[in-house]
Amino acid sequence: MIRTIDDARNWHSSVQRLAGLVNRLARRYWSEESGSKTLAETIHRDDDFREMEAADLEQLAKRVLEDLDDLAVLLIFSVFEAQVRDLALEGLEEITPTIPEHPVLVKAIDEARERIEHGSFFRLTESYGAGHIDLRTQVDQIRRFRNWVAHGRRGQAAQNVTPESAADRLRRFLQALEPPPPAE
Repeated sequence: MIRTIDDARNWHSSVQRLAGLVNRLARRYWSEESGSKTLAETIHRDDDFREMEAADLEQLAKRVLEDLDDLAVLLIFSVFEAQVRDLALEGLEEITPTIPEHPVLVKAIDEARERIEHGSFFRLTESYGAGHIDLRTQVDQIRRFRNWVAHGRRGQAAQNVTPESAADRLRRFLQALEPPPPAE
């Protein structure tokens, strides 16, 4: 489990090494060039695999997989946060040209832009109103889980969030933010 900088670096090294080995296996030993030779007949002639045992590959894969889901949730939420901020900024830019030039209003718009870009994400999602309370609660659960992962997994996670459930909930929230189609 990733709890220290060394753990994070070791995880990255494991991912890099495992991906490189799988790539090498695919290119060199599952290609048509290897003909009818079996993997066992050819792999131990390769410098990258000569000293490697099955347990070594299993250990690399285990190291990668034990943190993969949590890191995927962190990534998925980060992308989602950027999308929500972009949507809010687009909405602000749409109405800005219609607002009269007044120093107070210009300053308020600049402050709103700054809050959207860099302010509390919780406050940003909170501003979407009462129509999405359940979805906002689900987004907040994922945000707390993301923060738990991002800040070293201290203590117990309040929720166990999977990449699949996170992606589903966050997609639904984004869909709820889309404006309704124009009436015909």
